[in-house]
Amino acid sequence: MADPQTLRAAHLHAYTREMLVAADMPFPIAEEVAEVLVGANLAGHDSHGFLRIPMYLDAIADDRMTPAGGTTVVRDNGNTVVMDGGDGSGIHSCKTAVEFAIERAKEVGTCAVTFSRINHIGRLGHYAEMAAHAGCVGFVTVGRGDPGNIITLPFGSKSPTFGTNPLAFGIPTGDNSPFVLDFATSVVAEGKLRVARSKGEQLADGIIVDKHGNPSNDPADFYDDGALLPMAAHKGSALLMLPCLLGALADGSGSYQGGVGGCFVLILDITRFTDLDTYQQSVRRFLDSIKATEPAAGHDEVLVPGDFEARNRAIRLENGVEVPGPIIEEVEEWAAKLGVNLGAIEITENDEKKYSN
Repeated sequence: MADPQTLRAAHLHAYTREMLVAADMPFPIAEEVAEVLVGANLAGHDSHGFLRIPMYLDAIADDRMTPAGGTTVVRDNGNTVVMDGGDGSGIHSCKTAVEFAIERAKEVGTCAVTFSRINHIGRLGHYAEMAAHAGCVGFVTVGRGDPGNIITLPFGSKSPTFGTNPLAFGIPTGDNSPFVLDFATSVVAEGKLRVARSKGEQLADGIIVDKHGNPSNDPADFYDDGALLPMAAHKGSALLMLPCLLGALADGSGSYQGGVGGCFVLILDITRFTDLDTYQQSVRRFLDSIKATEPAAGHDEVLVPGDFEARNRAIRLENGVEVPGPIIEEVEEWAAKLGVNLGAIEITENDEKKYSN
């Protein structure tokens, strides 16, 4: 087994981009994918970072992802828009939708975009941060429901019916640590299981069951026809359904790789409600007041959404990102298939500039 490697963000970005380009993904789309994946690593969410490269390359090889697939507007009614992801990169589709929605919200106040025919869209918090940094409130969700054919159980059922169906909200604070709420509505995101498996770690209780429906702590049992559990029992089970229904707005039937679902984006321009600076200052004061409360026994401090990511970003930009050995092996195997010499990849000036402190 390969040893873990610590790689700088600029290297991770270049490796990701060049391998995707070698798999026939256009350079601009590969750049977007690299930005979102490396951004997840920097934020401390390795489950949505560099380890996704083999999954994306598998999808391209199996014709489940069209590497050059673009996102097109199907219906435009001003502040409600329907797009088609074209079975291309989900990251490209979602970034396109969020950028479009921010621009349109600046014109008319609000914009909702929904789209289907997509692949994995990466860390939702990235898109929530995009909205927050643009002075907007952002809500992004993606989900799929297909009874018996996916990975997460409804409460009280033994038939996996949902994806992990995450939700994300972004609210600006006027600084580099916006309020970002981003979570799967399963107990954890599936990528967390990939990370645990790559590190040879066991899972906490109450996260997965094996293929017989028995509780398990071994991530390998999940990948052997096991299933994730919903967060918060019946409440989480209901939340798992929400992204499916919002995503279904894309085409009425909600066709998403054979099930019901898709992606939904809602952007609100804060200036249509109140003064942006005043609002941001109020949000920051409120969050700081929560952080100033006395920590409970066993806790060193009180954190708010966005703190974890901002701290990790600073640390990992300085010290690099540790990639587990099994992930290194998978990436190297794909590099060999694609004829990519990882050691010869050029780290460009733009790559370095993108991740300068």
